[in-house]
Amino acid sequence: MSHFFAGRVLRISFAMIILLLLTQSIWRWWAFERNDFSSHLEGTWRVGEFQVLLSEHHFIVDHMPSNTRVFKNVRGERFINLDQREVSLTEHRGMIDIDVDRSWSLCEQHVTRVEADQDSFDLVGSIDCLGDVRPYRLSVKPGDQYVDFELVGSDADLLSLEIEMPPREFAVGFGAQFSRVNMRGLSVPIVVSEQGIGRGQQPLTAMVDAVAGAGGAWHSTYAPVPWFFTSSDRGFWLKTDRVSWFDFSVSDRVIVSVADHQLALRAYVATSPKDLISLYTQDTGRMSTPPDWLNDGIIVGVQGGSEVTQEKLAQLTGQTEVAAVWIQDWVGQRTTSFGKQLWWNWRLDQDHYSDYATWHSRLQDQGVRVLAYLNPSLVPDPD
Repeated sequence: MSHFFAGRVLRISFAMIILLLLTQSIWRWWAFERNDFSSHLEGTWRVGEFQVLLSEHHFIVDHMPSNTRVFKNVRGERFINLDQREVSLTEHRGMIDIDVDRSWSLCEQHVTRVEADQDSFDLVGSIDCLGDVRPYRLSVKPGDQYVDFELVGSDADLLSLEIEMPPREFAVGFGAQFSRVNMRGLSVPIVVSEQGIGRGQQPLTAMVDAVAGAGGAWHSTYAPVPWFFTSSDRGFWLKTDRVSWFDFSVSDRVIVSVADHQLALRAYVATSPKDLISLYTQDTGRMSTPPDWLNDGIIVGVQGGSEVTQEKLAQLTGQTEVAAVWIQDWVGQRTTSFGKQLWWNWRLDQDHYSDYATWHSRLQDQGVRVLAYLNPSLVPDPD
């Protein structure tokens, strides 16, 4: 009997695999046949240092001096998505959950005309979603070792660009990330959040979520950045402060999405990761050089109020040099079901750090600097 059931399960599994492969093949055929990049508009255009190619099945942008392929769609598949989908953000103890359907709609992409000169290239067309036609304009504007892609769509609040990426091309970046270096195979949301306890590791994450809803995920971070560079000497910066995603879950592409009415993506070309980062920070700004006093001693992280902090610092006197003290509880503490947490009202708690000015001056006289903690979240003040 057990052999009978095992055989039946095996046959059903095999049938499901065949069905999945057939579905995928039909979808690729449908996408390939239905998208019209308008063969009557085929051609190549030189725009600054870049060459734009439009054919029946491809939209390609190359950087000619370095022979770097900056943008290419997956052959025959549309590379623009315009959606009307609500993005819902839910906050709990600083953790942000995003609820949105980002599935690639069953739509057709059409190109109706090209507007081009030596300084810009515009692709004008529409996305047809079963009769719901949404016009778009994709502008390509060159710069010095970069090119800007600006997508504007009518009646859409979730815009996406799809770019072909060979499976072995690494994707590195996205700000302060702690779980992965190469993000291929993953979907990376860009939203500021508490980092969580567990961060997807089980059963710890599930336990913390059950008690306090603060388990987090592998991508939870205080400092996400919509920027990455690849092992093929190109980098991409999504110029937005809105919630966005970089989806590498399909092996041969990245889908860049933003919850906005327009999408502005800058693509850089360089000969090394260092040069790519230099180009990017030239646009966004760079951190200043760390101060020399960082080498004068250790930075001590303490909490508990001015008296407790002073006692702990006194224990270090004569044992090691202290350059600074870092106090995260300068705003005071509150008791929740999760334990003691900080007041995120970002006002000095005069009870917790009584006579703060005198205490701070005393530390300054000792050559010890005071560092604090701040995040973008707010908690209602009971007063």
